[in-house]
Amino acid sequence: MRRFRVAALQQPGTELQLDREASHHLLVVCRHPRGQPVQLFAGGARQTATLTDVRDGAAILTITSAPAPVDAAPATHLIIGIPKGPALERALRMATELGVTEIHPALAKRSVLRGERRPRWERVVHSACQQCGRADIPTLHPVRTLPEALEQVPPDLPRFFGAPNAPTLPPVSGPAALAVGPEGGFDTAETTILARAGWRATCFGPHVLRSDTAVAAGLGALRSGGGRAPE
Repeated sequence: MRRFRVAALQQPGTELQLDREASHHLLVVCRHPRGQPVQLFAGGARQTATLTDVRDGAAILTITSAPAPVDAAPATHLIIGIPKGPALERALRMATELGVTEIHPALAKRSVLRGERRPRWERVVHSACQQCGRADIPTLHPVRTLPEALEQVPPDLPRFFGAPNAPTLPPVSGPAALAVGPEGGFDTAETTILARAGWRATCFGPHVLRSDTAVAAGLGALRSGGGRAPE
């Protein structure tokens, strides 16, 4: 079923007009026929609607079900040292698909940032939510320095950062935080900052990973097995 993010869910029987981008995707790209259902999501809930009309190129939907809350995933903070090129967008997409709730882009020593592209990054996150079935949208925080980003993470969470030759990352079932460096990883000074702030050095596997792959591997390990937070 096609899924679309909207500003707010409505009560059954209400008409709702999709915005220009969503209407184009539904009507032109997907060629969605009238009378067929779609799914809408906002604020951690979802509902169904039916395409009933087209007005001036805009898709008109009629709401057919009441909003249904979706069980919230445990809070997961991700600090990612901004990598070069399109790797950040891939990391944002995978982090969203894997359930991250708070994304903190950070300027590390080895980061390469050629202008903050926040509107595009937000579109990547929203599109990933739409594709993967999430009803909530992760919070994408402003770009900060690494020490500033660390201050945004609650200190009572189990907190881990990627480092070579460190113990294997344990699974955690509750709220947790993960920090992944840019290409080349965090430098020695940064790992010292992380350790002094209470973050534990861990590795995500036996091989050297690209930064976006490390995000996927780290989050997968963190949430695998239904484990409990280590003492």
